[in-house]
Amino acid sequence: MLTSLHAKWKEFLIPVLLLSLSFFFIIYETTMFGVAWARTYSLVSLLPDVDIWVMDRNTNVLNPAHLLLDNHDLSKIKALEGVKGASFLCSTKAHFSTPLKKNLEPHLIGIDPKSPFGLPENFLKGKPQNLNYENGVFVDQATSKKYSLRIGSKLKSAEKLTTVVGIFAYPKTFGQKPLFITSLEHIKEGGQSFPFIIVKKQGDANAKQLKQVIEKTTHLKAYDKSEFIRLILDSTMKDAHLPNAFSAVVICGLLLALGICLSTLISLFDIVTPELVLYKTLGSSKIKLLGLVLIISYSVIALGLFLAFIYNLCLLAILPQGTYAFLPRFEILFLLFLGSILSATLIGFVKVSTLKTLGVKKA
Repeated sequence: MLTSLHAKWKEFLIPVLLLSLSFFFIIYETTMFGVAWARTYSLVSLLPDVDIWVMDRNTNVLNPAHLLLDNHDLSKIKALEGVKGASFLCSTKAHFSTPLKKNLEPHLIGIDPKSPFGLPENFLKGKPQNLNYENGVFVDQATSKKYSLRIGSKLKSAEKLTTVVGIFAYPKTFGQKPLFITSLEHIKEGGQSFPFIIVKKQGDANAKQLKQVIEKTTHLKAYDKSEFIRLILDSTMKDAHLPNAFSAVVICGLLLALGICLSTLISLFDIVTPELVLYKTLGSSKIKLLGLVLIISYSVIALGLFLAFIYNLCLLAILPQGTYAFLPRFEILFLLFLGSILSATLIGFVKVSTLKTLGVKKA
């Protein structure tokens, strides 16, 4: 049964090539979009109770060149009507080393332990008050597992010992790096200043109106959540040298690639249709025909996905280090493979069900 199909192997080369290129585009674009999404929303999602972010007026990217040094502005904001709480927040990077001599460069978030709205939602161990411990840090769960860090573990930072005083669960990555959270006092010891003032509004207060009042009172720039998300996204796009219409480009490209995948799978079945009609005329059952079709389609999909993965590795090897290219994520590969399998199964079932035999119709 397979002899005639083996003779047509050259006809399968174009579907394999089209699928592999489409798969590669989907993997590459979704991986880039996933990284941009994580970097854009992670800081906002990390602190879900923050309603307004205040920064220097000259700041137009996430990494501000103008830091906030004046406690007077913080006092002014706290005194405004509609403000439930306000606090400095620091977001920076630092170098740590574990007892195993593994170097870490995590994102270091400095918060005020007296401001509960500035804390992450999901703490597994420890209490927010632990931030008052001298040189103490909270470590995200993924980092603690990878580097075997536990409460009480010692980390070396700037010739000082830092103690892990808590481990928290957080489902999203923060810029693809480990995340440590500590007190503002610990940040001050490293000579850091504060790029943000975070504000929690009272329940019935209007965030947009309060934002305008803060800007008028302090002459700083205030952002509500949606504006701050756009600020981070713009910063991510500038750092990666990507266009501002990145999301629209990705969506249009993905729709085109998915359409090519679907049409390629349909054309794949058209290649084997003459043989299927012949086999059905000779008495093969629908189950056997469907099995034959699925074996061919699954093999082509697997080969196309493998080639797409190779393309991605080649791209990583060719492009200069630091460009916006990443290893594909396992979940993207799995979803792409699963979606292709389900599509091929559905198309194969429809094709086999509509096959007609050769010869004269029975009276």
